[in-house]
Amino acid sequence: MMLPVVMVLLQAATPPPGAVIADDGTITVTATRLSDLAAAAAACVARPCPTRQDAAVSVAYASALFDEGRYHEAKQTLGAAVSRVKRAATQEPIAVAQVYTAQATLSAHEGDQRITERATNAGYLVLRDGLGRTALPTLSAAYRRAVWEVRVGRAAMAERHLAEIAETAAAAGHAELADAAVLQRAQVLAWLKRRPAAFALLDSLAARPVAPGRTAGDAAQVQRAALATAVRLATDAGDEALAGRYLAQFETIPDGDVPQLLSQTEQPKPGRGDTDDPSDPIGQDRGANGAALTGLRWADIGYWIRPDGSVDDISVLRGSRTRAWTAPLTRWIAARRYTPSRGKTGHYRIERYSLTADYRTPVGSLIRRRAGNPRYEVMPMGEVPAGAQ
Repeated sequence: MMLPVVMVLLQAATPPPGAVIADDGTITVTATRLSDLAAAAAACVARPCPTRQDAAVSVAYASALFDEGRYHEAKQTLGAAVSRVKRAATQEPIAVAQVYTAQATLSAHEGDQRITERATNAGYLVLRDGLGRTALPTLSAAYRRAVWEVRVGRAAMAERHLAEIAETAAAAGHAELADAAVLQRAQVLAWLKRRPAAFALLDSLAARPVAPGRTAGDAAQVQRAALATAVRLATDAGDEALAGRYLAQFETIPDGDVPQLLSQTEQPKPGRGDTDDPSDPIGQDRGANGAALTGLRWADIGYWIRPDGSVDDISVLRGSRTRAWTAPLTRWIAARRYTPSRGKTGHYRIERYSLTADYRTPVGSLIRRRAGNPRYEVMPMGEVPAGAQ
């Protein structure tokens, strides 16, 4: 789904409004057909809906459009929704922030980096001003903002923000978010070539005793995540001996249910040689004088993570009409290695890949379009745990 932080559930047929939003921002879809969501969203365009209802149906409808690969319609839906609900940010900060979060997520895949940054910041500010700096939704929005900063090359700024988030979240009792911020900060430190500091953070996380209010299982899950991250960072740095020591330590922890990524090669970059289509414009971008990537493509790729951590049975489940561009991605996924897990079957995961590019205004034109930095955007779409097949 387009909003990983929002649970969207398809239920049995019920009356309108098509989707509802709870106090914590959870959106529950009560419509069973895309046409029902479209009708609910159109009703809020035709006449004012309460902000919560407007936010719920707009995000749910845009999410459904995204799932179907209809990115442009989803973009229009969320842009219009932001215009309608933003004035109610003081009264309904969580609902308004959910619309901004959905807009940021969609825009990253659609290629409009300007909207992504604007919506990411707006969502954080709405929650900060409405709920305070230490509220969990605010800190979660701050975390998303820090991840965005990493993506656009502001790693030093992101590292400082992640340190602040981890400290504030821990003091406020939001242990899970604090741990996530520490893990992300360690990866940023490694990217900044500050590997000793990165490994020190991960060592501390892996050695931490069970915190009050948390179970031994929670502690083991955090240890597994920290050590798996350490293995990956050591492997990326070419230090096989260090990776081996961390892996040996990892293997002393009881098996968990969620596979952790241990290693993967660098994500492939779109290029002419990867598409098997000589007329494909991907890879031709040379700025304003090159061919523009004016259209985007998408695919949902499913794969099994076997109990031994290997990957197999990779397939493109659905997507754009042309599929040759996904070949480098399936090879990339096949080369991953995950931590072992319990059970005899493994886990089945689905990831959405968008082949997109940044919006730019070419020389001699006044129209912004996808014309630079072609890339793959990726998002988890679902997972079937072992034993659930």
